Amino acid sequence: MENIILTILAVLAAAGCVAAAVFFARNGLSTHAKRILLGLVAEAEAYFGAGTGAIKLSSVLGKLYAAMPPLMQILFRRETIEGWIEEAVSALKAYLRETEGEGC
Repeated sequence: MENIILTILAVLAAAGCVAAAVFFARNGLSTHAKRILLGLVAEAEAYFGAGTGAIKLSSVLGKLYAAMPPLMQILFRRETIEGWIEEAVSALKAYLRETEGEGC
């Protein structure tokens, strides 16, 4: 009976370690992906211009998926990544509004 309890505790501890590793991997990878996305969004905006949202989205997704390690493709759903792209678009627009009056 004691061996069964120890085995159960070992399995639970291992599952907890795996869950923690996945959590930290997701958070670290998402931060890295968001930085990359901001650059990809800016690049797509400069290349395709205004009024081409679907084309820009497709371009950014394609480039991101090509650069993503397989683990990241498993951990993050397309909807999550599209949300990150929207965040990057908002960040880019905010940056452009702030710098608009400064003159480069």
